[in-house]
Amino acid sequence: MFLIDTTRQGQVVTDAIVNQSIDNYLVNDLKLPGHGLMMYVNQPAVIVGINQTVTAEVDFQYLADQHVQLVRRTSGGGAVYHDERNLIFEHIVNGDPQDGSKFGDYTVFADPILRALKAMGVADLGISQKSALTVAGKKFSGMTMFKNGDGYAAGGTIMYDLNVDAATRPCCRREIGPTAAWPRTGFRLRTCANTWHRNTRT
Repeated sequence: MFLIDTTRQGQVVTDAIVNQSIDNYLVNDLKLPGHGLMMYVNQPAVIVGINQTVTAEVDFQYLADQHVQLVRRTSGGGAVYHDERNLIFEHIVNGDPQDGSKFGDYTVFADPILRALKAMGVADLGISQKSALTVAGKKFSGMTMFKNGDGYAAGGTIMYDLNVDAATRPCCRREIGPTAAWPRTGFRLRTCANTWHRNTRT
């Protein structure tokens, strides 16, 4: 495995448009053989799935007023809110690196995250519903993938200190219900037709 440096001239890049484009470039254009890992943070942004209807998801006026970026990613899944206290990790695989990684199998990509959190003292970690990372059976992060030819990207988020107040505003308002126990992990935004889920300590 190799580390992918996403800094530019020694500076951290938090532009969500740039960061969400890197995986596309690596999978679709560069196609560097092997298994790479990159980690980055975004400035405040709402990242929507490839199949979502944006006009039904977000409050455009709020995004404009608060300078929140709106970016569509290549993979599916629901809308998520990012800020500088939300860590994004992505595995970029081209060809067969012969390390056990396989498109559609989230466990090999989740395992390093879960092991790192366990080493930090977080107990009762697991993975459920194929791509949800959990603490005590409650989701604190989701993962997603996209594929092109022999290359694919597999990644997810760790919302360790998200700005909860800001995360409640960008999308259409629905009922907020507790779904996770990990402290200060923020919000997981879903389609406006469904319920917003707030991650809270229980």
